[in-house]
Order: sequence, then structure tokens, then C-alpha cells
Amino acid sequence: MAALFAMASPLPQTLGDFGGLYRTRPELAGYIAIYIAFLGTALAELLVLARRYASVRYLIDTSALVRILRRQVDESWHEQETHGMVAICDPVLTEVLTIARATEYERVRKSLLDAYPWVPVPDRAWDTVHSVQSRLAAKSEHHGLSVADHLVVATALHHHLTILHEDAGFGTAAAVVSGIQQQPILAGE
Repeated sequence: MAALFAMASPLPQTLGDFGGLYRTRPELAGYIAIYIAFLGTALAELLVLARRYASVRYLIDTSALVRILRRQVDESWHEQETHGMVAICDPVLTEVLTIARATEYERVRKSLLDAYPWVPVPDRAWDTVHSVQSRLAAKSEHHGLSVADHLVVATALHHHLTILHEDAGFGTAAAVVSGIQQQPILAGE
């Protein structure tokens, strides 16, 4: 869009600036209207996403997701899932989709992304993985987490989420590395 305004100096920074541009360059009126509509739509989508992610508290691991899908957990977890409190990330999607039938792959992927808010793996995830693994190795506890689990830890730490799981490796990691919050999904059952 900036190319449309290349002849207008300076580039509009506020909606009021668009009004001035319209008066001096009326031939750009259609483009200005489209640009403003685009901004409004983008803002509305951001607000919807912000509302969806505001309630996220947990990052689900494959071990917990399998138990939820099999209805092996307390009903309260299904309620939290329904209210958008449990998110998913790519390492978990990848693990789950690895076992999906080829004919069901896209349906399962879409179903999971519709059911769980998606959070991205941070850009510097491998720095976190190396740091966590080093601290675990210093205590001879570095064998419990898979590569996917390490990426779940890095994602949870980055987004300040509690890892929802049923995998002892996360409990061990949390005992050694400060900042890791974890919750076994079958705790107390």
C-alpha cells in the first residue's frame, strides 16, 4: 500500500492525514478507502485473537492431549479446554499428526487448531533448549525429555504458560530448572 502513497509526501500516519491526502490527491480516494477498510478489518481480527489468547493458561503436551481425546481426564479439563485456557504448539501438532491416517491428516489438524489456541515456538527456542538441557545434564537428569518436549518447554517458558502433561520428564525438569511450570493432567485422580 505504501507504493500507492509514494507521490504523497509525507506518508499518512493517522486517519486525519488521509483526509488531507484525499483533498490534495482526490484520484487516490478509492485506494484510501480500501486501505482504511483493511486497517479496520485487521484491527478487528487482532481484537478477536487477543480475546481468545487472553484466557490461555496452559500449553498442552502430547501426553495430556491423548488423555483428553480419550476422555481419560476429569471433566474440569474439558471445561478449561472449551474456554480456551489450553493452547497447542507445533511440536505437539507434529507428534499427533505423525500418527494420523493420511486420509484424516487435514481434518485432524484443522480440528486441533479449532479446538486449541495456537502459540508459536519462539525464534530463540534452541537457546532455551540448550540452556535447559545443560542444567539438567549438570544433575544427570538430561535423558527424560525428547526433542519435542524440549521445544514445548521453550515455548511454555517464552509465553509464561504451565505445561499440561502426563510425562514424568516435565516434573523432573521443573524440579531442576526454575521457571518451568508444569501440571500433570491426572494429578489427584
